[in-house]
Amino acid sequence: MFLQGLDLPEVLVEVEKRGSSFDELLTIPEQDDWIYSDGKSTSCIAFILEMYKEAGLFDPIASSVQVTEFTVSLLGSLVSVFWTAVLRFFNFTPTQFIGSIEHI
Repeated sequence: MFLQGLDLPEVLVEVEKRGSSFDELLTIPEQDDWIYSDGKSTSCIAFILEMYKEAGLFDPIASSVQVTEFTVSLLGSLVSVFWTAVLRFFNFTPTQFIGSIEHI
């Protein structure tokens, strides 16, 4: 990347030379395949979602999904939708599923 190895003042100068602003630079979405100077970096949320992505959960749109852009609340919603779909697949309602666990 053209900013590699630059300190913050040098980054600001380079960004302006390229006709952009620091504000615009901060709005660029992080890409899952970016590798930083200390290696690939990820949060626990992105790690979980990357596993889901590799397992095919996001197919057929997986190539356009950047898991590093997900938030905790979005992950919670996604997990809820996922498990609801799994329960429906096996013809369980959430209350039937919970009831069956309580009787084990």
